[in-house]
Amino acid sequence: MRRMTRNGSLILAAVAVMALCSLSLGQATKAEEDSRLGMETHIGKLTGHAAAGQGTYRRYCVGCHGPLGDGEGENAQWIDPKPRNFTLGIFKCRSTTTGTLPLDSDIYASLGRGLDSSNMPSWNPLSAQDRADLVAYVKHFSARFVTEKPGAPIEVPPKPEVTADRSKPDRPCFRKWSAGSVTGHREAGMGLPQRL
Repeated sequence: MRRMTRNGSLILAAVAVMALCSLSLGQATKAEEDSRLGMETHIGKLTGHAAAGQGTYRRYCVGCHGPLGDGEGENAQWIDPKPRNFTLGIFKCRSTTTGTLPLDSDIYASLGRGLDSSNMPSWNPLSAQDRADLVAYVKHFSARFVTEKPGAPIEVPPKPEVTADRSKPDRPCFRKWSAGSVTGHREAGMGLPQRL
């Protein structure tokens, strides 16, 4: 009987130590996050400040993205796709290569236009300065923005000029993809598709 009580006491002590460690880890994370409140963004002639964006975030964003920016706000359980976890520093809509941080202008553009087929609305009704401050506040959730630089924007070549020569139906590429396609266009590449 004494042995069971001693084992139970040891288990209880281990659980208490783990709980205290997790509390101190949470406090360190909060302290680190607070130290990043001085973060700035630069979008054109605008300079955004994380401390100034805190109130806007709490008013409009915390319900979905949560007070810690982890995507676990009180509304997140009913939203699909799930809100972005800002603490990871990974953003879907960006002009940089995969695995790199987005430019400030990428996050700013996402805030302005919203995200189609999701619950992320357009925040264009906010002033340009409010959105710039909000970008800085969103960035302050991730330590990646302190230790890494955004990637270089991907170069998009200019759209090729449309000429009569390029749109001829007898060009080899046009013939290859049109005549042998699943839709079964006639050899000249004109007319309705044939039934398969």
